[in-house]
Amino acid sequence: MMKRIVIVMAAMAAAGLVAAACTSSAPTSEPAAPASQDQVELTQEATTCPTEGEEFEVAKLYIEHNATDADTGVHGLFGGDAWTEVCVTAPDGRQILVVDPLDQLNDLAIADFFFESREPPNDEVSIEAVLAGFPEGDYTVAGTDFEGVARVGTAVFSHAIPAEPVILAPELAEDAEVADEAVGATTDLVVAWEPVTETIAGEPVRVSGYEVIITKEDHEDPNGLSRPVYDVHVGPDATSLGVPPEFFVPDEVYELEVIVIEQSGNQTIGLGFFTSAAVGAAEEAIEWEDDRTFVDPNQGVTIGWEAVTSPAGVEVEPYALQLFPVDPPEGEDPIALNIDYTLEVPADVTSVVIPPEILQRGVEYEFELMVIDASVNQTFAVGGFATSAS
Repeated sequence: MMKRIVIVMAAMAAAGLVAAACTSSAPTSEPAAPASQDQVELTQEATTCPTEGEEFEVAKLYIEHNATDADTGVHGLFGGDAWTEVCVTAPDGRQILVVDPLDQLNDLAIADFFFESREPPNDEVSIEAVLAGFPEGDYTVAGTDFEGVARVGTAVFSHAIPAEPVILAPELAEDAEVADEAVGATTDLVVAWEPVTETIAGEPVRVSGYEVIITKEDHEDPNGLSRPVYDVHVGPDATSLGVPPEFFVPDEVYELEVIVIEQSGNQTIGLGFFTSAAVGAAEEAIEWEDDRTFVDPNQGVTIGWEAVTSPAGVEVEPYALQLFPVDPPEGEDPIALNIDYTLEVPADVTSVVIPPEILQRGVEYEFELMVIDASVNQTFAVGGFATSAS
């Protein structure tokens, strides 16, 4: 006999987060009538879940607020041993979710279950309305595993929503269509943000960590499962994260999300879009002539060269690169400005990045690249560039 599947989200419907609940049962000869609210209520009353049992391994219910897009929803995560029925009951006794798999899925059982509610814009469904539909407190999560063992746990739901994590770097565009207005230097990209110290209500916040997600916008995969995503969690005191250049494809649009996570699990997202730099963009900014090319010091500068081999077959020692200002700003000491820069480079490396912290605006630079072999033969190459004044 085929079991029925019931999914009930009464509180979500009340808060405007779902359009309707749905029910499914064994096939009949007549078309099924659309589910009404009365049918949902009857289904709720007919569903009995355990009130006592072994501990439910994972039970989480939390808020996700997108500060950039101004929308809010509720997420749930339940897991542990494979179970054949799970239900969630609000602190006031209302049953807000029932999952009851059918047939062969019931035979296999479900080990983990995650859901996201609809996330309507806050000007359609306010944050206050969402919170009114989901009061703070202990939500009972109960179910039966595939061996018939009853399990009961508690998901603690909080209204403490963190304020927006303001992204400081890289420069971002508001949406993907204009991401070419924000080009990120992917050879040395660091994501930076302001620390979050309060909730959206202005109360102190208990931050447990941050999550940084970078997602490639365009990716050819019919299922989307191989889309490149860089996803890292860092501690509550972190305010920056470097991203390895191997992750990026040149001249592509990426979405960047910085998520602050409160100890209850509630999280707030800040996001934007940028375009990865094209291949050779930094090298092309350097001309080996007296007419200096202007570069943006905020992006850093990459200096590249062809590998050098000694004519006599003598092993080549590490390269030495020195960068110095042609004319330091009047009255300024080059060393105090940290713009007299020397770097030793391994023999198998053919490029270096001059970090933005080294460069000053409105300054003309020259650099010398020297290679020395084991016989102490030396060869120099000289180049230069100037940084834009604004």
